[in-house]
Amino acid sequence: MLVLRTVAKGAAFMVTWQDQLRTARTWRDYRQALHAFWMDDLDVDTLGELGRTMAERAAAFDGHAGANGFDRVLDRTLPDTRPDWAEVELCVRTRAEHRPGGDAAGLVARWAEGYRACGGDPGPCTPQHRAAPGGGRRRRAARAAAVLLLAAGGIAAGAFQVGDWWRDRQGPAGNTAGSGESPIPGSTSEGTDGNRSRPSSPPSPSPDSTPPPSADGGGPRSFAAVIRWSDDGANGTDPSPRVWAYDSPTEGGEAHHNGFYEPDQHFHVQCQVTNGRVFPLGDAYQGPRREGVWYRVQPGKWVPAAYVDAVTAPLPAC
Repeated sequence: MLVLRTVAKGAAFMVTWQDQLRTARTWRDYRQALHAFWMDDLDVDTLGELGRTMAERAAAFDGHAGANGFDRVLDRTLPDTRPDWAEVELCVRTRAEHRPGGDAAGLVARWAEGYRACGGDPGPCTPQHRAAPGGGRRRRAARAAAVLLLAAGGIAAGAFQVGDWWRDRQGPAGNTAGSGESPIPGSTSEGTDGNRSRPSSPPSPSPDSTPPPSADGGGPRSFAAVIRWSDDGANGTDPSPRVWAYDSPTEGGEAHHNGFYEPDQHFHVQCQVTNGRVFPLGDAYQGPRREGVWYRVQPGKWVPAAYVDAVTAPLPAC
């Protein structure tokens, strides 16, 4: 889970998006909470997937996929101005589809309550339909919305399924702009906190669809994890403390990269192996070491346990 940290008298206090939303009384605070909601349990390497999803859906919001359009919804730096509720609902519903066990209706109701607390009126549960623009204009709007959303929020998501709510919003125009028109981010885009850059050609793995732990034991289990101790000075040619994911715990090198995670990035892991590849740690490393231990994020995606703080370590064997 993405959290903000403040330290007082030596103690660390976690502030979640739920806390931020519950206490938000200004639109600036509301946007801050919405941004934290987007980033919660973020998998950085799936930016493009959610960008394409939002690009398809943005076509039904005529006039909003341009300058000062959808980028405003997640922009934490704007003055205290009210965001369009229909745009907020679009963001919440889309993000809910990509969260393990996400309850779209419940989350929309929760954000509507916060919207009222800030002085806004979300109106009915489902906003009035806005007709989608036609043809080339729809495609241009979709591409613009995706780029703006990626820049404003550093968004990521998993597998995408269109729900009844979105089918209702499409209206008589029918198809949206996703057919072969998927936007591609530029050479770099800002990271989670806006001060790190991404590589010009990021990996494009399958979306991370790891479910939460199963209460009845059915399906794959997952365990909360966060990137720690990666700023160890080991990479002389690449000072970035990001942690690369690999398609195998025994193979190394760029050919086997299929994603990466940033420091303090929260995600889920499933299980571990203890006979994986061993690599040198930097002189500044202060973690638990765990040489040869690798955590599986999902089939075909592995991260070195030396840089991962798993709440339930050691994990079950894969």
